[in-house]
Amino acid sequence: MKVLNNPVVLVSATAILYIFAGLMYMPWIPEAMTVSLGILGPEQGSEGQLVQMWGQWAVGIGTALLLMLIIYRMANESFHKWAIVIQLALIAFCMAAQLPPLLFWVLFALSDAQQAEWSILIPHLFLLMLAGWSLFRLLDELNGVKNS
Repeated sequence: MKVLNNPVVLVSATAILYIFAGLMYMPWIPEAMTVSLGILGPEQGSEGQLVQMWGQWAVGIGTALLLMLIIYRMANESFHKWAIVIQLALIAFCMAAQLPPLLFWVLFALSDAQQAEWSILIPHLFLLMLAGWSLFRLLDELNGVKNS
């Protein structure tokens, strides 16, 4: 249980999974590994660009989180609080960024146009919960609460 409360482990897992989620929406990945946007029909072009941009942002934010963890480990004590604050901001952005995909996948799943897979929500819900847990543990660390 102690590992699940370790902010470094939680933020690392959030960052890696966030990068993976972003890569699922990138067009250069083989089609078997990406999310199919065929349910968008003729509007796939415009929404496809937004989805691709979301994927790029996800990869960038996940990479920034990993870099902040490395900086946190290498920096002196005086920078630790600033690194945690930056990580908190990035995690909050990760949480907020999960809302549009969740909303759109629910809307597509509820539409009668095509049977959408509800399973596509699972990675986004998991990321939202993991980022939320990471956020709370980072707040605890910022306030000086020890892992127990």
